[in-house]
Amino acid sequence: MSQIEDSNPYAAAAKRQSRIQNRQSVMMTIGDQEMLPDVPIQSFKLREYDNIPNYKNDLKVVVVGDGGCGKTSLLVSYCMNRFPTEYEPTIFENYRAYFEGPGDDITQVFFWDTAGQEEYSRLRPLSYQGADLMVICFSVNSKVTLSNVVHTWYPEIKNYCENVPIVLVGLKSDLYEQITDPATFVERGAAIEVAKEIGALAYAECSARTMHNVHNVFDIALSIAVAEKKTPVAEQGRVKVHVAAAEARCCIIM
Repeated sequence: MSQIEDSNPYAAAAKRQSRIQNRQSVMMTIGDQEMLPDVPIQSFKLREYDNIPNYKNDLKVVVVGDGGCGKTSLLVSYCMNRFPTEYEPTIFENYRAYFEGPGDDITQVFFWDTAGQEEYSRLRPLSYQGADLMVICFSVNSKVTLSNVVHTWYPEIKNYCENVPIVLVGLKSDLYEQITDPATFVERGAAIEVAKEIGALAYAECSARTMHNVHNVFDIALSIAVAEKKTPVAEQGRVKVHVAAAEARCCIIM
């Protein structure tokens, strides 16, 4: 984790971006399988315990993105298995959950839900300290939210969280079935290009409302977080990912 930098975050992000230009990408489409043997995507099963269990891994996952893009709904859907019916802007919220992973290893995960509104831009970085993974979200029915990934969220988190891996997630994917004005929707190809541009280790889409692909998104995210946490700092951001059965469209960056 780097100290807060005094330099312009956009300039700092541009400087760091030059380090990842030689990365290659593999686009996963529905039904395709790509074998990249270094890090398999594991299944993480949510478990409830009466007492805090003995856990092997301890992760902090911070979720960022524009206000109203669906971040809170994503976390509530995943951690509580329900979809919130009323929208209440988040200031800061966190969820603690325990997951059973490969070999019955228990992983404790703190999910930090952040405020996307500009008025919280000075407070928001306080939640970044100690992050093991940054999940940047946008809404597939808003091109503005994808643009802000490049111009707001990526510069901000790279300024405060150098070497922390990034996963890009397109939310509200169920709305693709209800397109009335195609001009407002994000084309999947455009989202994948943004994932490459910001050096995301994965890109995937899901719907918190229907629960489609939500668990797959977090299986990918947590697998990357666990692998990166075990990786020496000098090698972080270059983890290879093996998707054994890809159910979602995702861009894996190596």
